[in-house]
Amino acid sequence: MLIDSFKFYSHAKNNQMKILSLSLIILYFSLCSTKAQTCNSGELGWSEISNMLTAAGCTGCHGMAGGFSLASYTNFIQGGNNCGSDITQSENFLGAITIDNFNACQGTVNGMSMNDRATNPLDSLELLQIKRWLNAGVPELCENFCLNNEFVQTTLSGALYHFEVDSVLEANNSIASNADITYEAGQRITLYSGFNVDVSSVFHAYIGACE
Repeated sequence: MLIDSFKFYSHAKNNQMKILSLSLIILYFSLCSTKAQTCNSGELGWSEISNMLTAAGCTGCHGMAGGFSLASYTNFIQGGNNCGSDITQSENFLGAITIDNFNACQGTVNGMSMNDRATNPLDSLELLQIKRWLNAGVPELCENFCLNNEFVQTTLSGALYHFEVDSVLEANNSIASNADITYEAGQRITLYSGFNVDVSSVFHAYIGACE
């Protein structure tokens, strides 16, 4: 209907109406373009993941430690000496971050987990975000981020976050104090026994697929 009204105005004899019509068309497509390029608080790309890893201090060692560099997206997906490109599998990267003496791919990463060695260890939400990104196929750009299904079990506290999946979202987690959390799914949202929201938090649930 918007396009039809623009055509109507474009044929008006009044020049001012023609100018108004053109301005509205430009505004309409500008808004569409902005929406396409804007990611919500839950969509993840390499930029968002890299910022987390840098803030944690991971890049201090992984300029090239173990042949593994976090300097760029290309470096990350190439992996290091142990895992190579298999580092993009959730169990490998998250295992190395969170498990002591992790048996990774072709060898053991001896000693404490990477997170225990980090200057500012990743918190539970950041670890969940990394897991979501890995499970979504490690998209380079946040605009391309989408999960098909998800089961949320992580306690969320003091967090602003938007969980969005194409099909089914299930949860039995706690939304603790001072959080603002949105669940959005294309087909169904199921909240199981154990799911709860603190009175100081805000929770929204919507039906809507990844955009």
